[in-house]
Amino acid sequence: MVLDKFSKNIVTGTIDLFNQLNVPINIITETPINPTDFFESNPNREVFKAIQNLYTIGLIDDDAINKKVLALLQ
Repeated sequence: MVLDKFSKNIVTGTIDLFNQLNVPINIITETPINPTDFFESNPNREVFKAIQNLYTIGLIDDDAINKKVLALLQ
């Protein structure tokens, strides 16, 4: 497994990792989310202060898996 893409970009590294693991993923966005917009509970808690960006790159859901299965059957 090659993980060198993580050193350049967390998004491409994550997408590449899922591809290497042959895990289908539906890409949502490559744009980071501000942690204070994400955490409903107190975002100013000490545990959250170290988080600068959150990434919701994609979903592993039935739709992603069904697309993978269909591609394999063709």
